This record gives sequence, structure tokens and C-alpha cells, in this order.
Amino acid sequence: MDRMIQSCLDSFLQSQQIEEKEKSKQFETFASYCAVEQIYTDSYDLEDFHL
Repeated sequence: MDRMIQSCLDSFLQSQQIEEKEKSKQFETFASYCAVEQIYTDSYDLEDFHL
């Protein structure tokens, strides 16, 4: 993963207090957040958006 995306992912995991150890699941959660956050303004559980 490139350094810029890794930095954004690390910041996201820390801000959301996500302690998942598996890198692929970390990235899946981050990608879901990036896609949903821009269009959905109500509160939600990120787990509901795993594909």
C-alpha cells in the first residue's frame, strides 16, 4: 500500500478506535467509510456497510 493511503488508513483507524488486526478488513472498513460518509449524514455502524 502506498504511504499516503497507509497514513490516511492509520489516522482513520485511530480516530474510529478500530482495533482490527487483519489489514484487508481494516482497508475494507476504511473504503466503506470513504464511500458512505460523503452521501449518508445520519449516524450508522460501519459494520453494516461491509460488502
